Order: sequence, then structure tokens, then C-alpha cells
Amino acid sequence: MPFELKTWQMAINQLIEEHDAIAGSEKMQTMQEYDRNNESAIRVHLPRGSGHSTFAVWLYSNRPTLLIYTTHMHMSMLDGIMKEWDFKTHTNSQAISAYEIFYAIQENGRSVPSAHFQDLKNRFQTNPPELIVIDMSSKIPPIVIDFILQIASDVSTIVMLG
Repeated sequence: MPFELKTWQMAINQLIEEHDAIAGSEKMQTMQEYDRNNESAIRVHLPRGSGHSTFAVWLYSNRPTLLIYTTHMHMSMLDGIMKEWDFKTHTNSQAISAYEIFYAIQENGRSVPSAHFQDLKNRFQTNPPELIVIDMSSKIPPIVIDFILQIASDVSTIVMLG
């Protein structure tokens, strides 16, 4: 049976399509990067089992996406969903652990940024992904969410699921 988006997933997909108009509004353009990203981020918190992770993987396979996951066990679960629905990774998509971001933030030097930290910043800024999808966002340390909101390009749509 082919995968079909649920009603809420279709609504969020429509919001993603309309993000440029929202983020490009006159009010949004007067805001700092962090505030603009925070205001225009799409947040979805439905009960467990609603399909957050399946939707995250669907986005990852259909659009250029930087997918942020929590743990290796979580990534294994996402891989299982990809196999179950026969999704293929979009050629311009990549995944990164929230804890890799967390440790890069923690190890970052005060006067000279660490190479690892600079590499992470470049993933968000040099060639910004169309989408930044944070699965299980309620389990991500707030410092990581703040980092993403602060450095993400306004080209990227931020979607926080779960």
C-alpha cells in the first residue's frame, strides 16, 4: 500500500509551501534572524503515534532537508520507517544528531570557534537546506534549538515535530 499523508501532514506540507510568503512579510523582515526563525518555525505536537517521525522521513525523502534526530536508536527507527515505506533519501538531504550539535556548542572556544563548530554552522549557512526538520523536538536540549534558530538562514523553513 503506498504512503498517503494524513490530514494534519497535508496541512503542514501546505504551510511549508507558504513559508516564503510568511517569512518574507514586511513585519518579519524587520526582525533579527533568531526572532524571524522563531516566529516562522512550524511546530507540531500531537499525541504519540500520530506520525511525526513518518512525516519527518517523508520530508527527508521528498525535499532537500537537514534532519535532526536525537539518538542513534532514534535514527535506526527513522531508517526502519524509510525501509517500511520504501522511501529514498533526497539527493540533497542529510541527517545530524542533536547531540553532535550540543557537543560542538559545548566544546566551542570562547575566542576562536572550534573547527567542528564552524563545520556545523556551515551546514546551516553556506548551502542552506530548504528544510530543517527536528524530529522529537521536545527531547532536544533547548540550547540546540536556540542555536538552530540563531544561525539558520531565512531561506530554510524550520519544522519541529513531536
